Amino acid sequence: MAPARSSVKLVVIILLYFAVSSCALFDVSRSKNPKKVANRFLKHFYNQEYDKAKIYGTTKTRQIVDFMDQLQAVSGQDKLPMDTKVVLLDCEQKGDTAYCNYLANNIKNELLLIKVYDKWLVDLKKEAKVPKDKTKMVNDFLKHQKTDDSKK
Repeated sequence: MAPARSSVKLVVIILLYFAVSSCALFDVSRSKNPKKVANRFLKHFYNQEYDKAKIYGTTKTRQIVDFMDQLQAVSGQDKLPMDTKVVLLDCEQKGDTAYCNYLANNIKNELLLIKVYDKWLVDLKKEAKVPKDKTKMVNDFLKHQKTDDSKK
């Protein structure tokens, strides 16, 4: 009977491990505070961890982040040369909307968050101003594409 008892303990330990790690992985409290959501999104986005950044975004935001990911893939580089220093300044909440100000390489930007089903999500707009370091990257990419197309 002793071997069966130890296997039950092992199963219980494994289940507890998965329960604790899944709570940590999905961070149950992450969506309750717009400042935490903004901070995590910005951290992952500027580190080009696009799959992780998408977790914190609306459908529109996920599409924009996917575009950035595809842009990086098309460029043929594993990592784009960007050492961006991001500092979250403050967040102002008005009902189901929050505006978070941050600095990216000392350039002030604003991030919009909206509350959807009791979760805060980053809501990037396609027409939103792209931070200057990202604009340069996109323009360089487009210029490179035009040069490649003219050679064909």
